Parts: sequence; structure tokens; C-alpha cells
Amino acid sequence: MANKRMFALSTCIMVGCCSIGFAQSPTSRLNGLNGQARRAVKSPNAARDLLAKPIDSVDWQETPFEEVVEWLRTESNDQVNIIPRWTSLENEGVDGESPITLKLRDTSVAEILIEVIDQLSDDGLVRFRAVGRNLRISTAADFSKKLERRIYQMTDLTFNVPDFGRNAPQVDLEAASRASGGGGGQSVFSGSSSSSTEDLEVEDQDTEDQINDLITIIASTIEPQSWGPISGLQGPAIPGTGGGRGFIQAYNNRVLIVYNTIEVHEQIAGYFAYGE
Repeated sequence: MANKRMFALSTCIMVGCCSIGFAQSPTSRLNGLNGQARRAVKSPNAARDLLAKPIDSVDWQETPFEEVVEWLRTESNDQVNIIPRWTSLENEGVDGESPITLKLRDTSVAEILIEVIDQLSDDGLVRFRAVGRNLRISTAADFSKKLERRIYQMTDLTFNVPDFGRNAPQVDLEAASRASGGGGGQSVFSGSSSSSTEDLEVEDQDTEDQINDLITIIASTIEPQSWGPISGLQGPAIPGTGGGRGFIQAYNNRVLIVYNTIEVHEQIAGYFAYGE
């Protein structure tokens, strides 16, 4: 009898263990798949994340540029495509053997890459661009081949406080006193609060002048050589533009349409993610 009880207990234990095993296995496999999925999913801004990554130190002495490129790949944990455009770089005298000597501490990948680029090109013709999951290293001439069209809202830049002039509402202090004493229903304002057609025309003219000034400032201070012929809202061409392919124009006093390189867009509005 005791042997039968022992056999039954052993059988229960074995069945229980099997049950636990089968219960855990799908979960374990699911966790494993989730882990693989998490590793497979890359950040849509992986290149920007790489540039922001803190670095304790680097100490390179006559290190070939090609090794620096491999270092970037390693630091990205294979999350970023590091793309040096060798043909364009070679046109500026840069190749995989170009030496880099750099010693930095408590820095970031971006700061390191900026110093590297400065060593590769004293005149700033070698540049890098982080877009999505790609970090490209090439030349200004190469990057200028592709132009991007972006639309910017101008509401905040061209907001005017209306000058009501004679039509400004007047506050009747006596009426306000009576209203506070319970005699509600009477407005504390007197006079018309609407602007005349003449006032609105003046306001529109002021807005157009501001937009023309804004276009002129952008075209004359941000990569002037990149802009083609540009006309203001009133028609005359804006002076000081170069012979490039860039285009800028206001539409309906509300938006600014800009067609130029990513570098120009980032000088206008700061960094933002660009689609491929």
C-alpha cells in the first residue's frame, strides 16, 4: 500500500513538473521572441541618438579615418548605417588612410565627429548629415545636389497688434461701478470695437512688409549662394541672392515655402527629422 502511495505521489510530481514545463515553455519562447523583436526594432532617429551618445574619452594618434568610421559603427551597436561617400570625399583629398589625431574626454559622438571633420577639411567642405537611421559623411557639393521642400507657419513671426485708432473701445468706469453693484446687463465698453477697412488695409500692408523683410533676411544671411532669383510679395526681386537653385516664397501671408538643402532648413528652423 505504501508502495502504491509512493508511486502515485511520484506520478503526480512528474505530471506536475511536466505541466509546469509546458506552461512555462510558451511564455519563455514568447519572451525570447519579444527580446528579438526589441533588438530588431530600430529608433526612427537612430542617427541623431548616436550623435547625442556620451563618450568617456577617445585617444587617437594618426588613426586612419577608416578606423574612425568603424568606431562609429561600433558605437551605434549596428543601429545606424555609417555611410562615407568615398568618391565625393576623394575629390576633397580625403580617403580611408587620412590620419586623425584627437584626444577628448567627457564628450559626445557629435563633438568627436565635428573635430574629425574639421581635421579632414580646413575649409569646411567635408560635412556629415544624420537622417533617420543613416549617418552620411560627404562633401558640401554632394549634399547640395538634393533639395528639400518645407512649409513653415509664419503666424507667430508676423503677428500684429491691431491699432484701433478712433475705433478703440472706451471703458466707462461709472458703468463698471454700477455693474459691480449688481446692476448687470450693461456693457462697460463704449464706442465701436470694429476696425475700419482702411485700418485693415494698413495692417495687411504691415504684414506684407514684415514677410518681405523676413524673406530678405533669410536669403541674404543663410547660404546666400544657394538661392536662385527670389521675388517679394510686391514683385521686385530681392537683391543679394546667388545663382543657386534654392527658392523661397510666402503664400497667403500665412506660410513660407522654402526649397533648399537640409543644411539651409536646419539654419532656418533648427534640427528636425527628415524622411528619406
